Amino acid sequence: LFGTLKHGKTDAASLKPAKDCKKIAYPKPDGVLTFDKLSSVFISNTNHEEDQQVHLVVKDMALQKASE
Repeated sequence: LFGTLKHGKTDAASLKPAKDCKKIAYPKPDGVLTFDKLSSVFISNTNHEEDQQVHLVVKDMALQKASE
């Protein structure tokens, strides 16, 4: 098997809390191969007003906080 199929369970079942994981020390963006978030958004040609209304709405916030 390949990718995430090789662990034999669902992706959700294979996750663990962030507090139990080692923090990743990412290198600073070099501006050639890697870029900071603001530059990446600019390069992606994302264009909207700063005060644009949110277009995704969660109808039931309780579902977002519920656990299985």
